[in-house]
Amino acid sequence: MPARGPANGLLGAGQAYKEESEFMIMLTKTSDERFIVNHLQIECIELIPETKIVMMNRDFYLVRESVQEIIEKIADYSAKVMDIHREITINENPKPAAPRSSGSTRPGYRR
Repeated sequence: MPARGPANGLLGAGQAYKEESEFMIMLTKTSDERFIVNHLQIECIELIPETKIVMMNRDFYLVRESVQEIIEKIADYSAKVMDIHREITINENPKPAAPRSSGSTRPGYRR
């Protein structure tokens, strides 16, 4: 099964994810297989000789990354999401424009 990608959902032959994922956090299994995980579904991280990520559904993954690396990836991804949210909020809620002058300075005058 081909890997999923951002545009059409699948990556074609010769395509690969960027080194730093824009989507979620990318980890490496002990078999050197790279995968992307939704960090919100991680229940806990166990420190056996390897790093074991236990998901909410009780599935688990043994990964090469250390706990510190995983925490840094989660923090980086969360910061990106917050930056995007802030940018969208600012763009969707611009400051109101100043009222236009009608040319008359008399109070209460309307056209």
